[in-house]
Amino acid sequence: MKITRVSDLKARLSTLWIVVLINMIFADIFSIMIELVNGNILSIPG
Repeated sequence: MKITRVSDLKARLSTLWIVVLINMIFADIFSIMIELVNGNILSIPG
C-alpha cells in the first residue's frame, strides 16, 4: 500500500513539473511575440 502511494506521488509531481515547464515555455514565446508585435527592441541581458 505504501509503495503505491509513493509511486502515485511521484507520478503527480512529474505531471505537475511537465505542466509547469510547458507553461513557462509558452509564456516565454508569448512574451517574445508581444514584443515583436509592439515593435519594441528586445533587450537581451548578458
